[in-house]
Amino acid sequence: MNTTDVFLIPELHLDNPLLFRADSLLFYEQEKLALELYEKCFKIEYKNLNISPWIQAKLLNFPIDSIRKERIYFNLLEKLNKDLHFAALLELGKFELNQKKDLRSLHNIKHLSYSNSIPRYYVGQSNYLLARYFDEQRNDIDSAWHYLMLSKKAFDHTKVITPAHQECIEKITSFCTYKRKNLLAIRYANAMFDFKKYLPKPNNVDTARAYANRAFMMFREGDIEGTKADINEGLSYINFKNHPDLYQQLMKSNLVVHMIQWNDSLWLQTANLINENIKQTGKDYIDMNRWYGQYYTQQGKYKLAIPYLSKALDQEIKDGYLFSARYSTLCFLLSQCYENLGDYEKALYYMAKNEGFESYEKETLITHISSNKNYSFVTGLRCANIYYSQFKKTGKIDALINSKSYLDVLDQVIFGQFKVAEENAILQFYLESGQEYFHLGMDVSYELWQMIKNEKYLESFINYSDKSKNSLMYRDIQMAQKQTNLPSELILKEFTLRAAIKEEKRKGLRNNSYFNRLIDEYTTLEEEMESKYKGFVSKGLVKDQLNIQDLSNRIKSNADCAFVVDEMSDHWYFTVIKKDGISVYKEVDNTDKKSKVDSLLKILQKPKSQQSFIPTNILPKIVVAQLTHQIFYIPDGIYHRFPLNSILSDTKVKVTHMPSIRLFETFSKSSTESFGIALFAFSDKESIKSKKRTRLAELPGSYNEVMSLALNQKNAIAYTGKDATKANFIKAYQDPDVHYIHLALHGVANSQEKDDVKLFFRTSSGGLDSLYGYELLRYKSKCKKVVLSACQSGLGTYEKGEGLFSLPRYFMINGATDVQFNFWDIED
Repeated sequence: MNTTDVFLIPELHLDNPLLFRADSLLFYEQEKLALELYEKCFKIEYKNLNISPWIQAKLLNFPIDSIRKERIYFNLLEKLNKDLHFAALLELGKFELNQKKDLRSLHNIKHLSYSNSIPRYYVGQSNYLLARYFDEQRNDIDSAWHYLMLSKKAFDHTKVITPAHQECIEKITSFCTYKRKNLLAIRYANAMFDFKKYLPKPNNVDTARAYANRAFMMFREGDIEGTKADINEGLSYINFKNHPDLYQQLMKSNLVVHMIQWNDSLWLQTANLINENIKQTGKDYIDMNRWYGQYYTQQGKYKLAIPYLSKALDQEIKDGYLFSARYSTLCFLLSQCYENLGDYEKALYYMAKNEGFESYEKETLITHISSNKNYSFVTGLRCANIYYSQFKKTGKIDALINSKSYLDVLDQVIFGQFKVAEENAILQFYLESGQEYFHLGMDVSYELWQMIKNEKYLESFINYSDKSKNSLMYRDIQMAQKQTNLPSELILKEFTLRAAIKEEKRKGLRNNSYFNRLIDEYTTLEEEMESKYKGFVSKGLVKDQLNIQDLSNRIKSNADCAFVVDEMSDHWYFTVIKKDGISVYKEVDNTDKKSKVDSLLKILQKPKSQQSFIPTNILPKIVVAQLTHQIFYIPDGIYHRFPLNSILSDTKVKVTHMPSIRLFETFSKSSTESFGIALFAFSDKESIKSKKRTRLAELPGSYNEVMSLALNQKNAIAYTGKDATKANFIKAYQDPDVHYIHLALHGVANSQEKDDVKLFFRTSSGGLDSLYGYELLRYKSKCKKVVLSACQSGLGTYEKGEGLFSLPRYFMINGATDVQFNFWDIED
């Protein structure tokens, strides 16, 4: 496709070659030469009455005399309700948005956004203008996202990436962070590297711009090395003096990386380089006041941060960006600073200011949050935190009740404001707001229960506790076990796509075309889920409330109990739920509990003959005394790292791991039915004796273990050595008659990467074949009991708020209710 095919408007261009040449020069970013031609065109009298208004509208977006510009603007407004050509409308709208004026041409541009009679290039521009309008003037992120997607779709029809299309892609990547779609952000960032599609042909500036855009997205997925690589690549394409905007954008990503890594010297060194560039060029494109304010806030130097943040906020107001993401961030940071300095009124004032109010009034703000769909959730959470801080300092119950009043309204709006249908969106919610929300809810509810002794606060505490740990896993279990309104084929497609995306993530996200294609498919699937199955999406984080009486009634025997651990920032909650009631114990441990656990692990990993005294003070004695012989255990934080039985004196205690209190009934059921059994051993007699070796050692003990089980279990099928293949496992795992699988294999858990937990099977030739935990999402299973007799089979990366990403997690999602595993390497 050539230039003409993209932006040609036959009724304006075909009879006016000078005008077409001017538009061509502007398209190729030759603004100075284009302006000279537009001025010539301006003096010509045209028979076509559409041309003169269009040229006038074009001139509005050039640096011409301001008085003349205003005269042209008012002249065009007079023609607005007449037959103003669509091209002039778009230029007029662009001018109004750039000048922070009301979009007087809004109604007309909306008609253009779905028109079939104008070129797709201009449909893309009209939708992009509407996206900007809803973002910059209405603070309506959902509508802005809608028009961005329509803009992208229209631009895609041109089969090329124009400067306007490139700007749209950049805007989408930034909006992905609001929508909690990090992987989609990287996918679109990758799209900017499709240089073969660029029209005009890409230059060094385009290349640097692509790297600058992606660098700021990579760190959000934890790829710090990818971020650094993009920064360095981007810097190599530009001169820092000639392109200060790109230089500062790239260096901004360096600021973020150094801040995340708490590397003060490198942060200050980078800030000095940016300041030098600002001094040389006279332009600050990233607002260094904001970054200094953010840096000092993170350091806990709140008095130092406030002047920088105040200057940055004043600049946002002066520039007219009252609804920008930066404006909200600055209000949030100023509120945080004043809260930590004990000025709670000022802290609340800035959160009211964030929502457009000039003063703070609690009921007004609560009403606003309850009716606002534009992520006012974060403002409400901030207010709840401020009141809780006030309570901790003053001990006044009024502050605690005020905090709870905000939490109550947030419980009602969370599912409307955070439409989370997919895994990464939920995780991003937890990372940014969710963990704080649930933990604050637990703290406030616990304190109110202690002070008022009203059981409704205990019930509230239990609900926040359960939702703070495994909502994503609970959601997956609901899907896998058909407890939702989603059709089976859609669930299978979702799980299969998610597994494939995880696989590609391990290979790297940068310039990965297959990853890009998978994300496109997932985005389409997610849109279908959000449009057709709103009930499921709105309950994505578990909306149903647990009832205390029902919870106690589910426990049928005095020998059973549910034991829940909650790890907070500086304290722990231990909840024991028994047939006769619920007990919650709060422990503020001033010693380093992590070092206690490390000591315990060193002892437990030694042979029993060499084990010294095992420390039992990992749990409070009052809690241990409450535990029964059958414990349904929901750990949190460091309690995922060791077996509970190791610190209990009663060796006959049975511990069943459970992801959620809501699933107690499912996990406490014991089956007496006869069922099929599949046993897998890494080695057999032939592989043990064979001279051909894999990189992993043979496990003679695995063969003996499995054959011994096979003799004692009827209906058991044993797969050993070359028969212990991944294919045979998948076949057995999906067999509806197989309810018990025993896996005596090699296992590995990489704590640096949550998806790198796997078992090693054999190939038919005796080699190695790995099965990652997430691959289990692709398969349906009726298996209830799984024994993972493999090294590190219970380990994984712990995500605060979402539990442990380990092999047992994925078996449980598919319905296993009895999963046994190891925490560390074991002797064969």
